[in-house]
Amino acid sequence: MEQLLDRIDRVEPLLKMADQAPDMVAFAVDSFDEAYFGLLNAGIDVERLIAQSLTVAGKVTAIIDSEEFDALMESGALDPQAVQVIGMAGNALVESRAEVKPLGFFGMLAAMRDRDTQRAMGFLMSFAKNFGRIIGQQSS
Repeated sequence: MEQLLDRIDRVEPLLKMADQAPDMVAFAVDSFDEAYFGLLNAGIDVERLIAQSLTVAGKVTAIIDSEEFDALMESGALDPQAVQVIGMAGNALVESRAEVKPLGFFGMLAAMRDRDTQRAMGFLMSFAKNFGRIIGQQSS
């Protein structure tokens, strides 16, 4: 008993916190109820949302834990410069869709006079050379 009395100054704050616990729990429950009913009033099926969130969390966890994800993270595909090139390629794909027309051999030769086509071909040749080098390193 004497030891308890010697430490009463340490126990007293814990007792005060214990006294406040019911109020804190009530506040938390009220806040949850308010958020829950707010979502329901907005037309959101909360139970379905929770179930879908758990499904997504499971799938994301499986992806993150996979060897393929590790390979992607190490591949350089998410390097800012690579992402920028992929973005430019995506824009070019969208713009090119509207300009599709048949092109024969002589049309390709004529297209090579265009500065933009020359730049793209230069990029493709540079890519081909680097990609071939990397493939050679992987197979060695």
